Amino acid sequence: MKDLPTTIATLKKYLKPEGKLAIFYSSHKKESDTNVDLLAENKPLGKALTANGFKFNSIDFTLNEKRIWEESVIVANELKEEFIQEKNLDLYKGRIAEASKNIKWQNNGLVSRYFYFASLES
Repeated sequence: MKDLPTTIATLKKYLKPEGKLAIFYSSHKKESDTNVDLLAENKPLGKALTANGFKFNSIDFTLNEKRIWEESVIVANELKEEFIQEKNLDLYKGRIAEASKNIKWQNNGLVSRYFYFASLES
């Protein structure tokens, strides 16, 4: 989604009066970002929700995402022989590379992931 405010405005049209939005949102830290920039309300999705009249709660899932990538490496390694037998070693290598990249970003504090639970202001 390149234009989050427009995307959220479109979703808003489909909500019933008491409807809710539940969205996971990951983002990469920019070199210029401060700790305040990393707060859910200051991320592009938080700003887009607010601009469209939503109030929201957020839960930081950053550490959970790191564990998911770590588990992904473990499972891929456990299944490596099956990947080889099925002639899908490229899938295995791709999964390991993707997970390794994401774990590195996580370890360097370059990624955040939030769960947003939003409703329209009343």
